[in-house]
Amino acid sequence: MKQLVTMWCLVFPLIVGAQSPGFCPDSDADGFIGVGDVLSVLSVFGQDFTCASNDYYLDNDSVFAILFIESSLDAQLIGSADYDIATYMLEGAPFMEWFGWTLGGQPNLSNPHVLADFLYWMDWPGFDSGTVNAPPAQFVPIPQEGASGLDAFENPIEQYKFVTAKFENFSSTGSILQFVAITPLVMTNGSSLSYTSIGFDFLGSPLGATYQTTGVNANSTVDLTYEGNQWPTTTYRVHTNSGALSHNVFGDTGPMFFRGGNFTIE
Repeated sequence: MKQLVTMWCLVFPLIVGAQSPGFCPDSDADGFIGVGDVLSVLSVFGQDFTCASNDYYLDNDSVFAILFIESSLDAQLIGSADYDIATYMLEGAPFMEWFGWTLGGQPNLSNPHVLADFLYWMDWPGFDSGTVNAPPAQFVPIPQEGASGLDAFENPIEQYKFVTAKFENFSSTGSILQFVAITPLVMTNGSSLSYTSIGFDFLGSPLGATYQTTGVNANSTVDLTYEGNQWPTTTYRVHTNSGALSHNVFGDTGPMFFRGGNFTIE
């Protein structure tokens, strides 16, 4: 996953100069940059190309949020660590002071031991591959200063608010899904970003994520330096809560949508 994003960040600037300002790398409009999008871009490399206008890509858009979902059904201490995050945490968390949301609840990232366990949590293979209970983590662009237009779900593009992301909900009734947004601290202009709220909708409406927001906890002020191999190495901030962003699944409610909310920029 880390190698794919690095490749994309190298290829994109070479291509966008030959495109119209509306060039969009999300070729299948699923709300995140995947292998298919990269292959789609490579197939037109070096050719003249014109897209519909969209001011979003006028600026450097190589800043991505990483969005995670942990399902309680993936924390049952059943099976291998590759497929069960509780097994993974109990087998290898460096300080054994936090074991994921299902077993450990909301982490206190100001505790350096818990922070180290959280960094280990980020590298669970299930976040890269996805599981039968939760989709894989997504890389979602964070529009930079001056960005505008509409995203793939027809929601407004606003600077520093990560664009609308769609997660399929195929976890069983009775499970709990914990949403976590991890965002780079430093933007392309050198400023520091922290979210104070996240937009969300669990009933299948992308529009709902523009006006239904929830505040995040104090972890959003803690710097997290990631040096692993699964995600890009940089300093991040963590944005979530154990309330509205912890979803109890009931019946077939359709896909879930998330979007950047209010923020502070310094």
